[in-house]
Amino acid sequence: MLPFKPHRILIVGTGSGRDIVASVLIQELFLDKSVEVDIAGFLTPWAIHFFDEHIEPPIINLNETKSTKFKKVIISENKEVKGFFEPLLVDIFKKFEVRVNNIYLLSLHYGFVKLFNELVYLVDKNRYDAVLAVDVGGDILATSEDYQSVLTPLVDWNCLTLLCKLSKELALYLAVVSPGVCGEITLYRLYKIIEQIKNLGFFVKRVKFNKTHKSYQKFNSVNKEINALTGAYSHTFYIINKVVESCLKSKFLKMTYKKKYQIKDMSFEALFERVLDVDLIQSVYFFNIRELNRIRPHFKEHYYSNLILAFKKLRQLGVCGTEIDLCAVPENLNTKKLTYLLTPCCYVSEKLREEMIYRGVELSVINKKIHKMLLLRSDLDRISFKKVKSFFEFYPCNKHVIMLLKK
Repeated sequence: MLPFKPHRILIVGTGSGRDIVASVLIQELFLDKSVEVDIAGFLTPWAIHFFDEHIEPPIINLNETKSTKFKKVIISENKEVKGFFEPLLVDIFKKFEVRVNNIYLLSLHYGFVKLFNELVYLVDKNRYDAVLAVDVGGDILATSEDYQSVLTPLVDWNCLTLLCKLSKELALYLAVVSPGVCGEITLYRLYKIIEQIKNLGFFVKRVKFNKTHKSYQKFNSVNKEINALTGAYSHTFYIINKVVESCLKSKFLKMTYKKKYQIKDMSFEALFERVLDVDLIQSVYFFNIRELNRIRPHFKEHYYSNLILAFKKLRQLGVCGTEIDLCAVPENLNTKKLTYLLTPCCYVSEKLREEMIYRGVELSVINKKIHKMLLLRSDLDRISFKKVKSFFEFYPCNKHVIMLLKK
């Protein structure tokens, strides 16, 4: 059982994607059937989602939508893509008898303050006495020593900041499922972080799971159903399934990770390897999230008004990558003008990086929707200044990022 006994709880997947599905594992493992459960997760920030033909609001309750007309559009290409599984969760959860009253999806497109106010209203309206954040992989635990390896900090760190600003009367905890499985923090650093948290007294408990546990079986079934219905693929789920189902005898597992990018009709891949602890993959760690946030300097004053400002702050910290790299995003949902973030992650090889920068600049020049482009200072020598200066004006943003504004 959890270290608190809630009457009504909101379980929040800290990142976009399958973090919201991990709520199934947590609920079955730790919550008594008398507890009323709602779950929430974040929409992918590099796309715009439509529900019943209406653009995504700051918070939407999937149980209250009246039709199944959902779509996910890549902003720069105005192209609908598959794999948008979240709207299917209502029916999937019913099929596998997952005890959930409401499913909420949160949008980062409206800025920190707007989303926070909506979240406060939701918590008060539903009278939650506890909020439990769920992160798969543990990249939310990153410290300043891990900036150069994290790839998806935008949603996780925003979620951490949002939740920690909620009323102190709420019981607030963080569950990390399968630490290390995301590959964003090295195993050595993960050991050090967990040890530090334990020494500071912020660690609550650790629970292991295996393939005989009904909680894992339901979690496994839901993920497989999502894959079957959408054609989507989750690398983290693949690894968890591989470790748990195979009953590996070795203590460690070596895995290759891929970071994929698309520039028009060209695909690029950055590869890196990680060693995973098999025992950690089959574990859930619980932490005091408020105390944890107190020693994390990431976004102490993270009041961004749009995703581009949030991106700049992350790059200023020197992170390896973000969820919206190589994406064109609007400053707000009311404008058609886009900013192209031509910023490949640090795992991209030198040769590949040069090709990506060339193709990205080419795309920015011909795409009439793009009126700004952000580029890392370290990539400036990869562009043709003569060609680019005829289309863009150069402006420094910070020590890491240069803005190119179309003339």
